[in-house]
Parts: sequence; structure tokens; C-alpha cells
Amino acid sequence: MSFSTRLSLVWVGFWLLAGCTDQRLSVSDAWVREPVPGSDKSVAYFSLHNRTGEAVTLLGARAENIRAIEMHTTTADADGVLRMRRLSSVSLAPNETVAFAPRGKHLMLFGIESLEAPLSLQLEFDGGVRLMADFQVRGLLDE
Repeated sequence: MSFSTRLSLVWVGFWLLAGCTDQRLSVSDAWVREPVPGSDKSVAYFSLHNRTGEAVTLLGARAENIRAIEMHTTTADADGVLRMRRLSSVSLAPNETVAFAPRGKHLMLFGIESLEAPLSLQLEFDGGVRLMADFQVRGLLDE
């Protein structure tokens, strides 16, 4: 094997390794609240990072043992009353991070059959892109 062939193989190896660790779309600080006893609903929070050079749009999420997952946002009206409304999508500009946090954007989980830690959710983006993320389960009194 010639030196140039070996150098090319080393270059391809580094390129592949960089691709494996470079999470251009990634999730951090992901957690889901344990449902209130007797309820099959809960909420999930996380930070979504878009480290690409292009805008992306989060269209939804799904998970085994959960009937439906909806994106919502919470806002306060002029009187300070909190209102929740459903979102059809969430757009992220290039190199933007969007927080799904209490009193803001969040995922509502409906029809929870079982909730084991970690909960694996599949986030679905425009263009057919999917991202699996593990969410830790927190108790009702945990912060």
C-alpha cells in the first residue's frame, strides 16, 4: 500500500470519527416529570441545539408506550394568567439553542402506559431527520 493510500485511509478514518462525535442536532438536560398518581399525562423538558449551518424545524416527537406527544408553550396574559397553547412546529436558526423549560415550551405526554428511566423519545424534524434522546424521569417533588 502506497504512502498516499495510507494517508487517504487515515484521513477518511478521522473524518468518520469526527462525524460520529459531531452531534449537529443534539439534546441536553432532558427530563420528564413522573405522572401524578392516577394520571396518564406528564411533561418533558430539554434543550435542543442546532449546530448546523441551516435552519431546522422540529415537527413533533414519539415514544413507545405513549399514545401522543404534543409540543406546547406557556405564556402569561396581561393579568398574569398562564395559558398553554399547542405548537405545530418549533424552528431553530443555524447555531441556535431552544429551551423547552417550565413555564415555556414543553412536550405534553398523553396516554402513558409505562414510564421507565430513561425514557427514549424520537424527535422528528423537517426533511425526515430523526433524533433519539434519552430523558431522565424525575419524581413529583424533584427539581
